[in-house]
Amino acid sequence: MDLGRRAQIDRYIYHAIPEDPDGKTDILSIPAEDAQDTIDVAWKKVDEPVPTIHPNTHTLEDQTALLRKLCLKISSRDHILPTDFYITGVKCTDPEPQFSGSSAHIYLGEYRGKVVIVKRPLISSNDMTGTSDLMLEFCREALLWNKLRHPHILPLIGVSRDAFVRTICLVSPRMDGGSLRQRVSNQDHGKRLSADSFEAHVNRWLYQAVLGLVYLHGQGVVHGDFHGGNILIDADETAKVTDFGFSLIADATPKAYGSRHGGAAFYWRAPEFWEPELFGLEHSRASPACDSYAFGCTCIEVYTDRAPWTPASGKSPTMYRVSKEVLNGKRPPRPTSPYGNLMCDHLWEVVEDSWRQYHTERLTAAQIADRMAVFG
Repeated sequence: MDLGRRAQIDRYIYHAIPEDPDGKTDILSIPAEDAQDTIDVAWKKVDEPVPTIHPNTHTLEDQTALLRKLCLKISSRDHILPTDFYITGVKCTDPEPQFSGSSAHIYLGEYRGKVVIVKRPLISSNDMTGTSDLMLEFCREALLWNKLRHPHILPLIGVSRDAFVRTICLVSPRMDGGSLRQRVSNQDHGKRLSADSFEAHVNRWLYQAVLGLVYLHGQGVVHGDFHGGNILIDADETAKVTDFGFSLIADATPKAYGSRHGGAAFYWRAPEFWEPELFGLEHSRASPACDSYAFGCTCIEVYTDRAPWTPASGKSPTMYRVSKEVLNGKRPPRPTSPYGNLMCDHLWEVVEDSWRQYHTERLTAAQIADRMAVFG
């Protein structure tokens, strides 16, 4: 890109990014034919060490969040991703999916000699030029996930066009320990948690996971689907948060950027997600406070080895029943470990303060992490 062209693209970005950090990004002045170059340059600016667009009014965190929003809007409108997202040489090593969901299949693959996970959305490369909702969701997840760098966040390696014919995929490292759910219930020799080791391991993994949440919220990203199935354990027994399909920019407007606002698994949903008007909110929308609520529910899940609200035996409650319990201020009881040990007082107090009825009264992720540090 020559200097004149770069100056033109920089002007697009300057005018699209509001001087007020709380303002809205505006892409109306960016022509469709210039969208690819604009999103490429804007995405590179996310890595800038100091704010350069409106340095007098923006902190580095302001600029990073606004650039992400800008890229999400361009991607949503023009159905494109930054050029440097794409990687080549990914091979699918097993034709059968490891997991199948409503919007994607998960496969084992290989990239540069290492085992990877290949997430294949149920869309074809033809949808790159269409308005497929799944394509919009794919672009959102890729944009929100890319550039997230933290010891307790699973990294995105890149987007592959060659793992499958006529299909694009998200590629990430494989975590040998599986999900936190799987790791806690693993009965293999050398992996089984004992009565003496259960609490130390599980509390440490929960602490590491909330450190990942702290980082996400600091990046202006809400996870939106936090639970034990989206916390992975690597070969070094370290927890990493993953699956950003429900994630969103914290203060984006509802239905913007092709967002999914239907909510995640209902057992982990905060009360304001069920009836936002009761809490002075206009929309059912994930927020940092929803992630805090979900953290409390995840603690119950991991200790009991089942979703919150579900009994050890018998029929699980319906979505309607769970919503009524939550809206009435009820919560799952204090759990015991598989070995009969009651959750310790300190962690139970953190859980209770994380899932308080009113979102404004809950602990933030950073406050949860501070109180969980004793388990680190």
